[in-house]
Amino acid sequence: MKERPPVVMTTLGLAVLFGLIHQLRQQHATAREIKLISTAVDKHLPETEAMHRTLRRTRGAVNQMHQYVLPPVTKGVKNPAS
Repeated sequence: MKERPPVVMTTLGLAVLFGLIHQLRQQHATAREIKLISTAVDKHLPETEAMHRTLRRTRGAVNQMHQYVLPPVTKGVKNPAS
């Protein structure tokens, strides 16, 4: 195998080093973004859970009203197919 000149090896080494530094900076930026998202989620989670509970109770109340109203209404309606 042919030996490469030191200038080529130095250039290659510097390119790899700069690539690793760039990757490390990207990783830190991504970690900061993840931290911001996590903070936002932690901040709004209780409010979201409270809204979810309210919507679930409302859905339950609507379903109960539907069950209460539906039988009398369907008994009074004639089937148009017959």
